[in-house]
Amino acid sequence: MLDFTFTEEQEMFRKMVADFVKKEVVPGYKERKKLYRLPVAQRIIPGQKHLLGYPAEIKKKAGELGLCGLDIPEKYGGNPQGAITLGVCAEESAGYDFSIGASPIVNFFLFSSEEMREEWLPAIARGEKSLVFGATEADAGSDLRNAKALARKDGKFWLLNGEKNRVSGCYDADGVVVLCRTNPAIPQLSPFLITWDMPGVTRSALDDIAVGSYAGIVSMEDVRVPEQNLLVSDAEGFYTTMRIFDGNRATMGLTCMRIAKMTLDETIDYVKQRVAFGRPIAKWEGVQFPIAEAATYIELGRWMSYRVLWMQEQGMPTTMYASMIKWWAPVISEWIIHECLLLHGHYGYAQDMPFGDRMLSLSGGLGAQLGEAPAQIQKMIIARELLGKEYLPYR
Repeated sequence: MLDFTFTEEQEMFRKMVADFVKKEVVPGYKERKKLYRLPVAQRIIPGQKHLLGYPAEIKKKAGELGLCGLDIPEKYGGNPQGAITLGVCAEESAGYDFSIGASPIVNFFLFSSEEMREEWLPAIARGEKSLVFGATEADAGSDLRNAKALARKDGKFWLLNGEKNRVSGCYDADGVVVLCRTNPAIPQLSPFLITWDMPGVTRSALDDIAVGSYAGIVSMEDVRVPEQNLLVSDAEGFYTTMRIFDGNRATMGLTCMRIAKMTLDETIDYVKQRVAFGRPIAKWEGVQFPIAEAATYIELGRWMSYRVLWMQEQGMPTTMYASMIKWWAPVISEWIIHECLLLHGHYGYAQDMPFGDRMLSLSGGLGAQLGEAPAQIQKMIIARELLGKEYLPYR
């Protein structure tokens, strides 16, 4: 018989994360959010590794609770948890400016040298360091095999050249894992870890429409990195990346649904109080029906996301189902936020209301539709799994 309940430990963990967010993240969020509206150039503090407004102290407190190392082995100071528990953490912490829980990039360290693990994993688990991922290029987004960034062997070092576009969070991280070819004739990609102090590495700020996304372009010109900074060999680099994407897509479904749920709850409270034509607008069917539809979609999205995470824990293939949730959840989340904005009337259109930011959000709206390949690519993956690779349009 199916069991749709969380374990007692998972419920305790959920409460711990919710209490942490309420106590540490929510206070000061609105003030930090005002800073996020500034261009990146105005938020750069000379001599500081984080942008103005970055909640560094909150991250350290999360590390003390074990929330920054949920996919890091205990040997390196982590607090390893299963995929469902990682989803619980992502769901409870969504909707604000602080992401806690797993860092998917840690998966690359499963293949790295012991030296690299000892240097980075304990600091990541403590919330003291973080890394971002650089995959997209000007001519290689969904088509990663078309990436042009190149790594050339030079004795016991590698020389990296190329450019990575729209690297989210690169102005607050300590470094970036970039995908590069080690052979220009072969479309295999390998992940290299570079830090901002390496000669030849430059960052150029991008001011996105989503508040606080602080993305940038990372350029590499003869960047000399040690051998151990190649985290995964050619044979495994691309496939490790794809596995990371599969895991991220289910978690993204939960963050999208969480932000939609927050918005729906706020809207339900509002329509009960807002009076028009002599009665609360919650009494009108034109208000009730979109609310009922939104609640239905949220439940569908949450449980499909958790099903994918459950499948991951069972060692089952999840590529097709992860792609289903990845294309559907951000679209539905944006629609729900849009409907809730309309139910607030002109009041919902004000800048100090959350709807605009949430609709553009990287974790719940339009931005989530773009990250890790848009809906068209996800549908191609689903079709490939259903019909077979021989029916791919590009073969």
